Amino acid sequence: MTARLALLAALGAAVAAGQLQLFFREAPGGERPAGQTLDFGSVPSGDVRELPLRIRNLGDASVTLTRFRIRPAGSPFALDGHPSIPHVVAPGWNVDFRVRFRPPGSGNWSAVLEINELSFLLVGHSPPTATLAVEDRGQFQPLSAGDTVVFGRIERAGRLSRRFRLTGPPEATVTVAALSLEPGVFESSALPQAPLTLRPGEAAEFVITYSPVRAGIHQSVLRVDERAF
Repeated sequence: MTARLALLAALGAAVAAGQLQLFFREAPGGERPAGQTLDFGSVPSGDVRELPLRIRNLGDASVTLTRFRIRPAGSPFALDGHPSIPHVVAPGWNVDFRVRFRPPGSGNWSAVLEINELSFLLVGHSPPTATLAVEDRGQFQPLSAGDTVVFGRIERAGRLSRRFRLTGPPEATVTVAALSLEPGVFESSALPQAPLTLRPGEAAEFVITYSPVRAGIHQSVLRVDERAF
């Protein structure tokens, strides 16, 4: 509660910089004004969500960006593609950048984006979620949604297998409502049946086998609830 109040106090103390305005970038080529709070919504632990942003100089004189940061340091929010400071923004010009949210664990997270005298509250939530990992040289490496697992080269009619592990978070019992592998040259005869309930720290392992019948580059998608790998 103290940290939350401190962040809100920082926003209240911010002095509006009339020449600068923040926008959300929208494809293709669109934009819309951003408010004082940038909400990343719900993001599973270890996954990443980013907001494409734009700061524009609406005034008649150049503005020098002397502050471009996120506080506190070490928060799960990070800048990407932002300019080195000091950076001069001519009248009518803008600077495009992104803010990424990668929660390390479940809970509610917040930080403050500061651009000169402007301040914006960054908020995001991470629900308790099962984590997916793949075995690599005897160690399980965690995967984020969208990550690619490379099985490697193999001759036609050969077989390559990789072991995967779903682990429940330490703080709560979770249920994986949907677990599926697209049919094709990748298959798993021991894929756990959903719904799959995992107690805190409990794990379920399964093997996916790659067995192509023709030459080429092959791919499939493993889905865990709304996440795709």
